[in-house]
Amino acid sequence: MMNKKQLEKVKKEDVFNYAKDDGIIGADNIYIYYFDDPEKASDQEIEDICNTVGPYMQSVYFAEDPYGVYHELAGSRFGGYVKCNLWKETIETQKQMLQLFLYGDANPELNRIFLFKDKKRLNAGENVFLDANMVVMAPILDVRAVGFFSKGIDLELFFKCL
Repeated sequence: MMNKKQLEKVKKEDVFNYAKDDGIIGADNIYIYYFDDPEKASDQEIEDICNTVGPYMQSVYFAEDPYGVYHELAGSRFGGYVKCNLWKETIETQKQMLQLFLYGDANPELNRIFLFKDKKRLNAGENVFLDANMVVMAPILDVRAVGFFSKGIDLELFFKCL
């Protein structure tokens, strides 16, 4: 499970601006999971994230780059994204996808993983609007952390139950 000491709740008064800066609109609470080494998440941290939120992962969107590795993935393509389903995938597949999500491209900031509820379609360069009962995970702070942006799901209670 994720190390709770590496989790930080964004103050209520900062949620709107923080979410807006990351292009994710409608969040009512945000948590940040900081990696021990700011250069790269360890294999253990990747595994811990997948063990914690893997059962809730629905899909991952990779911002498509013609020179990056994402164009090789088997998935739906539209709006400048490659979408791959994560629901019911093995923990090993989820770990591989999370590695790609964080480090498969020079600019992973537009990559998104949807938890609890899938998003049917995204367009690169546009904000992501959260639906009710949705959590989006995104690389943030120059990939020194991942952010969990939630609308309608109490992340404090979710992480406390782990």
